[in-house]
Amino acid sequence: KRPEDFCGMHFFNPVHRMSLVEVIRGEKTSDKAVATVFETSKKMGKTPVVVKDGPGFLVNRLLLPLLAEALFLLEDGCDIKTVDKYYTDTFGMPMGPFRLMDEVGLDVCVKVLKIFQESLGERIEVSDLSKKFEGSGRLGKKNLKGFYKYNDKGRTEGIDETVYGDLGLRAPNHK
Repeated sequence: KRPEDFCGMHFFNPVHRMSLVEVIRGEKTSDKAVATVFETSKKMGKTPVVVKDGPGFLVNRLLLPLLAEALFLLEDGCDIKTVDKYYTDTFGMPMGPFRLMDEVGLDVCVKVLKIFQESLGERIEVSDLSKKFEGSGRLGKKNLKGFYKYNDKGRTEGIDETVYGDLGLRAPNHK
C-alpha cells in the first residue's frame, strides 16, 4: 500500500563471505527508503550498490552472459578444466564459470538464463547444453553432481568426466 517505502536487497551467496549487496529501487521507491536500506547495508558490513529493478539487476546481468559463454565454449570442444583455469589464472576470477555454476546450482542457472532470454530477447543467447541439464539430474554442489565431483562433505574432487557423455559431448583427451 506504500510503494514509496518499499526497497529490495539482493545478497550474494555465501552471504557471510560476500560483501556486495544490491539495493533495488522500485519505480515508486522514495530516496529516503533507498538511503535507509543503503545505510543499513553498510552497518551490516556490506558494500551496497543502488540498482534499478530489472532482470538480473546489475551483477547477474554481467555474470550470466559470462556463464552462458562458458557453455558455448564447452559445446565448441573446450574442456571444463582449461576454461575454469583460464578464468582464474588469466582473468583473476575467484573461480571459473563451471565451478561457479556448480556452486549456484545448475537448475538455478538454467532458470535464470530462461528468464533473461524471455525478458531480453535476442540480446541473450543460450547454449543448447542448458536444455540438457534439465533432465540430467545434475544440480551441482547441492546434490554433489555437476561439472565437478564432490565428496560427501561437498568438497571438490576434480572434474566429473561423465558430464561430457551426459551432455552428448566428446570427452577431452588429457594426455
